[in-house]
Amino acid sequence: MANLIDTSYFVRDINVPFGSTAELKAPLIAAIVRYEPEYLKLLLGYTLWKAVQAEIDASVYTNYNELINGAEFSFEYNGRTINTKWEGLVNDEKISPIANYIYYKNRVNVESFNSGLGERKGKGENSVAHSAIVKMVSVWNDLANIHGKQNRYYKRYPDFFLDNGNYSHINAEPSLFNFLLANLTDYEDWVFAPLWKINAFGI
Repeated sequence: MANLIDTSYFVRDINVPFGSTAELKAPLIAAIVRYEPEYLKLLLGYTLWKAVQAEIDASVYTNYNELINGAEFSFEYNGRTINTKWEGLVNDEKISPIANYIYYKNRVNVESFNSGLGERKGKGENSVAHSAIVKMVSVWNDLANIHGKQNRYYKRYPDFFLDNGNYSHINAEPSLFNFLLANLTDYEDWVFAPLWKINAFGI
């Protein structure tokens, strides 16, 4: 199974230092392989993900080029037409919600480990421990913004929103949600799973 992003996307706020050795890159590559499909299934639903993944594997983007590489789009919001641009799941700026998702999920797993006596955290030499939670919350909330803000009633009445006909634009942002909803005829099998913002307490 091919992936859209590579280690070059882990820069700026989600920088993962590993030098130039293959051994240090290997855990991040493994995280990409594990978590990229997981995120795309959340975004698209299983049926649409399979169709998109088939084009990713073939490196031929016939039906889903705009989702993958970005495109301008328009939609109606608050009685006016919004003209904006979705920047793509991959782009020259190396900003992708996939990378944010992978960074967050990978950090959750590496911040501590199971020693057989409970969860433990490694102690570094010549360094001072610092909680990663503030950075992880920021990375996740940036992801939630790109993924797309959802109606606050979605949490309480999720079944009502499972029918795509019940989705609606609730802001003017160039998010994945707004892009997919604006182009729903091209993504008829779309089933969206919202990602909610969190705080330092994980809620």
